[in-house]
Amino acid sequence: MTMPIRMRLTLVFALGMAIVLAAFGAFVYFRVGRDILASVDLGLRARGQTMAAQVAERGSGAIVSAGGLIDPDESFAQVLDDTGWLLRASSATLKLPSSPLTRFGPSQGPVSS
Repeated sequence: MTMPIRMRLTLVFALGMAIVLAAFGAFVYFRVGRDILASVDLGLRARGQTMAAQVAERGSGAIVSAGGLIDPDESFAQVLDDTGWLLRASSATLKLPSSPLTRFGPSQGPVSS
């Protein structure tokens, strides 16, 4: 039994539209995801460079959250050396009882939480 031409054309068109819509949706999903990730990475990299400059300029102590790229309302920032010692911390973490300059253990690179 053969299908009428209208039914075949409708099925071919529906299949074609499904493929086009799925491809467009995947393109938009991955493109937006990549752009958001790049934006977050750029912001974190800028904040990290600001904190690294403060550590190099002022030595150990608190990270100043005024000006630059570190907003006072951000939760916290901590800078560790290669061996895991806490070098600097933002003023928000200095108010906590668990924030003395202690050793956290070896780090394997930049870590954020």
